Amino acid sequence: MIPKVSIYYFPYTFKSNSKGEAPIYCKITVNGESKRFSTGISISPKQWDTPKQKVKGKNLITEDINNTLQAITEQIQVIEKKLLEQQPEGFTLDDLYFCYKQGIPNGQTFLTVMKDRLDTMGKLVGTEYSKDTYRKFKDVYNHTISFIKKQYNMSDIPLKKLDYQFIAAFQQYLLTDRKQIPNTVNKTLQKVIEVAKYAVKCGYLEKNPFIAYERLKVGTKSITFLTDEEIEQLENYHFTQHRLEQVKDLYLFSVYTGLAYREAANLCKAHLMKGLDNEIWINMTRQKTGNNMEIPLLPPAQKILSKYMTGNEPINKPLLPMISNQRMNSYLKEIAEILGINKRLTTHTARKTFASTILLNNDVPIEIVSKLLGHSSIRVTEAAYAQVMKKNISKHMNQLKQKLYSAAN
Repeated sequence: MIPKVSIYYFPYTFKSNSKGEAPIYCKITVNGESKRFSTGISISPKQWDTPKQKVKGKNLITEDINNTLQAITEQIQVIEKKLLEQQPEGFTLDDLYFCYKQGIPNGQTFLTVMKDRLDTMGKLVGTEYSKDTYRKFKDVYNHTISFIKKQYNMSDIPLKKLDYQFIAAFQQYLLTDRKQIPNTVNKTLQKVIEVAKYAVKCGYLEKNPFIAYERLKVGTKSITFLTDEEIEQLENYHFTQHRLEQVKDLYLFSVYTGLAYREAANLCKAHLMKGLDNEIWINMTRQKTGNNMEIPLLPPAQKILSKYMTGNEPINKPLLPMISNQRMNSYLKEIAEILGINKRLTTHTARKTFASTILLNNDVPIEIVSKLLGHSSIRVTEAAYAQVMKKNISKHMNQLKQKLYSAAN
């Protein structure tokens, strides 16, 4: 919607000086909101022609005053036009007043750069980005719009006005207004910081304005995974209901491959290839991070896959009979109740079980675990599986103690 702008001048008689002269004020109104400021010119209120919005008389002094007022009007109109070019969706009173006082920003604005990133991401959904990644970034973009409006009463902010106070206030906004937990706040602001870093790469900013920002401290989150005994219990149980037996297979396939729900649903012949060991490996891209994953097809996973393959499938046809993620999680809840497993089983716990029970508990190095999971960095893996790693360290230290004790005796 194109904003409705009006400009009105008046002598502010409440601020008259000892000579009875009052300063001429300018009142700008945008969509019903007004702001007034002094033009720096004072006159006798009797000289003012309200209907014509000018000083009465035709001498050099009055002409000079009227020319100055006209220049202010024209300057505001130029700013209005420029703002509409930069922000076709509209602007606020504070946008207009900011540009009048500070000048029209020559550089990019923050939301413009963020929207550019969002639009680019939208065009690459399905190839470079998943729908979920795009949706999450769009949520961050909408949070940023709301924050700038609330904090600055503006529809956007110049990149060069970004500073530590901006990101600190944004953090507080997410915690109080949006009721986000610290971990979610960190993820939201990480995307905001990434936009600032992108602006630096593009040459819009000289340096990252949020360099001093520190993430909120988050306690170690307990992860849910199945033990060796629980995996064996699940493998050996035969469900009479076909739907539960099928979901058991799908879950166990992810337990032995670490594939997330989306990757398992998309798995096809094109992703299966022989490795250097002449064994079958899964080679595919992790949609969440865009990183390549090469995962050995362990015997239990191979057995499940062969159960559903005929050998004549088209190369790009999904191999597993996947159902919706929501329905699968619902069936997994039934399975846990039947087996007496007091854990919240979801498609994601299968991936956690692969990392924890199948890999880390069998002394697979964390670097390899990180690669097999398709994580963006080893730090992500270390943070996610800290509690499992601590248990493994404790186990190895106890083994070392026993070895040293035996040697001493």
